Amino acid sequence: MIEIVEKALTRFSKRIFLQEKLASYTYSQLADAVLTIRKNLAQLGIKKEEVLATFPTPDFHTMAFLLACLFENIPLVLINKYLPPFFLENKLEMLPIKYAVGGKLLSYPSLALTDLTASSTAKKTLLCKRPDLERPYTILFTSGTTSQPKLAALSGENHLYSAIAFQDSAPITPDDVWALSMPLYHVAGLGILFRCLLHGAAIYLPTKGAFLPDDITHISLVETTVKRLIKNPLPEKLSFALIGGGPISQEMIGLCKAHHIPAHFTYGLTEMSSHVSIKALDDKGKVSSFGRPHRYAEYRIKNRLLYLRGKTRFLGYYESGSLQKIPRKDWFCTGDLARIQKEELAIIGRKDRLFISGGENIQPEEIENALMQIPGMISAKVIPKPDLEYGMRPIAILDMKPRMDTKTLQKALKKMLPPYKIPQKILYEGSEISTLQGKFF
Repeated sequence: MIEIVEKALTRFSKRIFLQEKLASYTYSQLADAVLTIRKNLAQLGIKKEEVLATFPTPDFHTMAFLLACLFENIPLVLINKYLPPFFLENKLEMLPIKYAVGGKLLSYPSLALTDLTASSTAKKTLLCKRPDLERPYTILFTSGTTSQPKLAALSGENHLYSAIAFQDSAPITPDDVWALSMPLYHVAGLGILFRCLLHGAAIYLPTKGAFLPDDITHISLVETTVKRLIKNPLPEKLSFALIGGGPISQEMIGLCKAHHIPAHFTYGLTEMSSHVSIKALDDKGKVSSFGRPHRYAEYRIKNRLLYLRGKTRFLGYYESGSLQKIPRKDWFCTGDLARIQKEELAIIGRKDRLFISGGENIQPEEIENALMQIPGMISAKVIPKPDLEYGMRPIAILDMKPRMDTKTLQKALKKMLPPYKIPQKILYEGSEISTLQGKFF
C-alpha cells in the first residue's frame, strides 16, 4: 500500500500540503523532507524490534518525520508532552526504545528533530525499499475500557485504510483545506494527516487566539471546541465539521443548528484507527445515530455490547514487555453498549464508569488510584460533574486524615496525572456530600 502514498506525493507535487500563518509548503517539499529524514534515520542503526519515542508538535518537519518512519518501517510511540514523567517511565519501560526524538525521557538518549532534517552527508544510504505496513507503526496511549491507560499498536495499513474509507462518507478533494485542530499524538490528528495526504488536500495550522481563515473547508471538533468555535465568525467555505469524542447531546445538536455548523457526528476509537461511522445533521436539525460503519469495519452486537474488527482494527496492546497481537479474524470488544437502528449504529452508553471531558476519556479508577498514593488517604471516589464548557469534569470525594486543601492535593496529583484528569473540586466525606445526592450519582 505504500504505493498510494508515493503516488500522492508525486501527483500533488505542486499543490499546497501545509499552510501556516506566515509560510506554506508544497507536496514536493514534503517529499524532499521525507527523503532527507529517511536518509538520516538509516544512519541510526535502528533494529527491527526497536522503536522511537516522540513528542509530536504541529509543524511541517514533524509531519515529514512521521511519514519518513512509515517508509522506513520504524515504529513510533507518540507521546503527549503533558503526561507526567513518572507515569511515562513506568508505561514505556516495556518498549525497546532506541531514542526519544524531539523531547526528553529520563531513561533514553535524546535526538533533536533538527538532527534528522539536516542534509545527510552519507555517501551511500541503504533505504527501506518495501516497508511492511502490517507491522506496528504508531503506538498510542488509550484509556480504553479499563482503569489503566494502555499502549495500542496500529499498523500503517490501519491508518491508510481508515483514510480511504473516509472518502465514502465525506469525499475530500485537492481544493479542500482541513484545520489541524487535533494533536498528532491522538488518532484524530493522525486521521487528518493521512486523509489530506492521500487526496491532495491542504492542512492548515491554526494560530492560538486567531480567527480561522475563510478558505478552511474542514475541521475536527469535540464538544469543548465547538463552544469555542461559535464565539467567532465561521470560515465562509466551511462545509464539513467532524464532531466526536463523546455522545451526541441535544445541546450540541442545538448549537450546531443555531450557528449553522455543517455538523457530521462520528463514532470512533483509537483501536479502530479513528472513525468507525459518520452521520450528518439532517435538514431538520436531527440525528439519532452515528450512521453505518465504513466498509473496512465489521461489527456485531452481543448482549448489547459492540464488537468490531476489519482492516482498520488495531494490532493489539503492549503488555508485559511485548505486543500481544490479536488474530486478524478476532472481534474487539469496545465496551460500548449499542443497537442497530434502521441499519445504522446507535451508541447507548458505556458499560463501565468512563466519562468524556472535553473529548478526553476519563476513567475514575485511574484518578482514584493516584489519590490513594497520597499519604493520609483513607478512601477516594471520583465522579463526573456536569460542566458547561467540557461536558463533564472530575470531582473527588475523599476520606483523609489530616485533610488537605484543594490546591495542595492538585499539586500532588500533577506528578501523576495529566491536567485534564485532575479533579476540579475536592469534597470530604460528611455534610458536603449530602448536597450531591441524586445529582451526580
